[in-house]
Amino acid sequence: MNARSGATVPVNTDVRDTTDDLALVQSAPAVLAALETLTSEVAVPFEHADRLALQQQRSYGRITWLATTFGTVSLLLSVLGLVLDALDATRLAGAILGAQVVTLAITALAVLRGLLAYRHENWLLERWRAEQLRALKFIHLVDPASWSGDERTRRAWQERVRGDVERARSLRYPDIAVMAGIENVPTFRVPDPLPDPAMLDALVNYYVRKRLEPQREYFLRTSQEGGHGGARALPLFFFGAVFLEVLQAVFAIIAGASGTVSFAIVGTWLAAVSIAIPVLWAGIRTQQGARESSRNATRSRARHGALTQLTDRLLVARSDPIQALWTMQLSEFILQLDQREWLRLLREAEWYG
Repeated sequence: MNARSGATVPVNTDVRDTTDDLALVQSAPAVLAALETLTSEVAVPFEHADRLALQQQRSYGRITWLATTFGTVSLLLSVLGLVLDALDATRLAGAILGAQVVTLAITALAVLRGLLAYRHENWLLERWRAEQLRALKFIHLVDPASWSGDERTRRAWQERVRGDVERARSLRYPDIAVMAGIENVPTFRVPDPLPDPAMLDALVNYYVRKRLEPQREYFLRTSQEGGHGGARALPLFFFGAVFLEVLQAVFAIIAGASGTVSFAIVGTWLAAVSIAIPVLWAGIRTQQGARESSRNATRSRARHGALTQLTDRLLVARSDPIQALWTMQLSEFILQLDQREWLRLLREAEWYG
């Protein structure tokens, strides 16, 4: 799974090839020809889907930030207004009410914009489409038909490539919703024909450089972006609020026994802060839940470890065509698993917009 930002039409990506990339397969003309076909079929639709996915992702991020931030501020202002009313500070309470109306309006507009524009669904659809197209290049590259010397086999391979690209381009959100509930089982057939040693070496070098290394780097970066602070902070927020409630009760008892107004005022503020803490935490968790940052980080760490093992295995098995091709196909299967897991995770994110 990938979600890169950057140039609108990337040049040096794992879908388009540079001169240095192609130099890796100069000794394998059949692989070069397959790459030419795959690039011509996949690159343009991939770049279009990738660009749309990044636009939708940024829009979704802005909307969730606006809605959660101003929604949380509105709730906090409501708590503050209740305190000011209790303290008979009616003028300040009126000003707070006006600010609350503004924050509520911004929150409502953000939520409505997200719901009406389907930002969340469109982001998931375009990212899924882009990753399907990215994967098609490598799935078909390691298909033995791509280097077959039989012209009929090559034409059938080219038709499969075009058909798969067209299916990816025509995907709609209900289609990927169904795919999220499907899990495939890997199958492997002894390749025919087997690549010669020079071709296999070129194919392995190219696959490691263009597929495994970029994906490993992406998963490593993503694994470092999400933290586990939420799980640790939740007890602090909860028991902090409970502790303040206990203090409020103590001050209320003292105020009732002594008749001291200052103790009652302090107790009122303590009660307000004890209510505000869970509100603040709910806002933070809603923002985090919209991206599932922590669980995505855990997922990425696992995938990085798996791809690292597969890279090492592939480099060792490069002299064994059956083992090498199986390792590359297994890598594609694991990346497809990851894409489905990502889709399930984000479809169930604690946000709608």
